[in-house]
Amino acid sequence: MYSKFNVLHIISEHVRTIYEKDKRGEVNELYFYFGMPILFSLLALFAPVTEGIATLISTVMSIFSGLLLNVQVLICDIKTKLIERSVNQINADGSTFTDSQKHNLKAQQQLTEELFKSISFAIVLTLITIISLFLWYLWTVPKQCYVWYFPITWKIGTHIFSAIIYYEMILFLLTMFMIVKRSYALVMATIIRAK
Repeated sequence: MYSKFNVLHIISEHVRTIYEKDKRGEVNELYFYFGMPILFSLLALFAPVTEGIATLISTVMSIFSGLLLNVQVLICDIKTKLIERSVNQINADGSTFTDSQKHNLKAQQQLTEELFKSISFAIVLTLITIISLFLWYLWTVPKQCYVWYFPITWKIGTHIFSAIIYYEMILFLLTMFMIVKRSYALVMATIIRAK
């Protein structure tokens, strides 16, 4: 029943695009990717999330998730074309692929898969952040009750929600940098092939 809503495999596949023990990448990259947002989430101690910040984050992430869904469809189309090229292994002029062309094609296929996984993760992260913002809002709206009866609990809860939201936001930004870098590499590989 819950398998339709389980997104853990999307998260684990994205992590494998950063670091996979046998293939490539360094553990340091993984620590940087998940560790650096922790440093920025400490900002919550000094500047907790306000309604203005929450509105800005939810608006930006909603817009990016819509754009990323469109890019994901384009990546599927590119992947399909790359598969067709790998099956046929024939250039536009009728000649067969050289070994370097086969290697480049395989690298492009791997890049499209990694790009697809990163985009899927970014969309999931957007949804998780929007849920966190909703929970933050539910925590801060009945402020009068918490402030009068449990002021320390309310303040700690606000800082915890702010830290979580800042962490997710920085993680989203790092993921977007990865997506841009991989998109750039894919486009450059296509341009070089076209020359």
